[in-house]
Amino acid sequence: MHLGPKIVRDGLVFGYDTGYGIFDNSGTYRFNLGEPATNSQDYDKTVMTQTGFDAWGCYDGNNSSPAYHSWDVAQSKTLVNIKGPDNSPVNAMLYHNFTGGFHGPTHWSGVPSSLLTNGSKITLQGWVKAADPASIGKTVSPYLYYSKIGGGAYGNFTSYTLTGEWQLVSHSYTVPEGSTGNGIMYFFTSGGTDIKMYLTKTAIVGNKTYAVQWLPGGTTRSVSGSLIDLTKSTNIDVSNVSFDSDGLPTFDGTDDYIAITDLLASESIGAGTQLTISLWLNCDQYADRMPFSTGQTGNDRIYYWTQNSVNTWRVGNYTSTTGHGALPPVGTWFNTTLVIDGTNVIGYLNGVEDYTGSYTGFTTANYATFGRHGASAAYQFDGKIAVAKIYNRALTAQEVQQNFKAYKNRFNIG
Repeated sequence: MHLGPKIVRDGLVFGYDTGYGIFDNSGTYRFNLGEPATNSQDYDKTVMTQTGFDAWGCYDGNNSSPAYHSWDVAQSKTLVNIKGPDNSPVNAMLYHNFTGGFHGPTHWSGVPSSLLTNGSKITLQGWVKAADPASIGKTVSPYLYYSKIGGGAYGNFTSYTLTGEWQLVSHSYTVPEGSTGNGIMYFFTSGGTDIKMYLTKTAIVGNKTYAVQWLPGGTTRSVSGSLIDLTKSTNIDVSNVSFDSDGLPTFDGTDDYIAITDLLASESIGAGTQLTISLWLNCDQYADRMPFSTGQTGNDRIYYWTQNSVNTWRVGNYTSTTGHGALPPVGTWFNTTLVIDGTNVIGYLNGVEDYTGSYTGFTTANYATFGRHGASAAYQFDGKIAVAKIYNRALTAQEVQQNFKAYKNRFNIG
């Protein structure tokens, strides 16, 4: 899908593009497979007869045992194999609520009490879609219920409208008190009678208040290279970074980073060296955070440091320090580009030059780190880096503007 001028490719030695702004943000991107989840279910089971979902097994249209957990309401469910959210065959539940009300698939004791302690975060999630045209527009509600240690119970949900396409639905919660035992997960349907719904890839995710993209294989990351280098020459290992519900790499400010080895193997950053680094960022906070750094030890490096709303490029031995005068508000997408032309350091914010500083050449280790200081687990970045590009030459002002125009509509920048 082309949304503007083509990106400049001459001199591009590394780049990744998550696809943010092009793909349906609720879907699975080609560029990443998501992050591992702690799952109470496994959609890859040959026969989906989880004890938690009422040992469902038949779909015959009557209210006889053992097909139903009825609550005096006719329901049924059965195993089907259909094309799933990633267009691959998947085992799914076909659930039918005959008479309406607030009912749906139930996982008794499915939420471990270990995930329901004071202050813990938890997300229940699953993929759903309407199973017939008449069910489009009806409602599905992921619902959490448990008994509180201090008395009473928690029961709440998040509602979604069923469509004819797969969608990832979830309910997130931060626990203010512990549970007396395991909790219950529901996927209640409502909005009328005769509701038919497909359900698959259910999961219970601890320590996150957002849904995560499901990895093929279930509970562990089987593929670490889930971002594609645009030059098809560099391995991008994402085993140390998470993905949010939009499928974006997200740096949480504590332990997420992407290290690129042998990135600049042929690029000794010496006197006269030319280099361009461009990032599309969305920062959750600015104070003492580092979205990009080259090198491993010492001060001979390039790094980009966010300091209390001032983004500073430091280039070599702290002698070439300059940066943007001001940045957009926290939570806003923007583009920052650093150009080293062999003599000067030139900075661009959203395609417009806003600073120039002197440059002294130096040598650096031949790799880079996104999301933290390259030498240590310090200055961890808190936010998202949706697009990153590194060139082995200095882009002109016209080329920087061309790249900005190629992406700005995707990030809603006028």
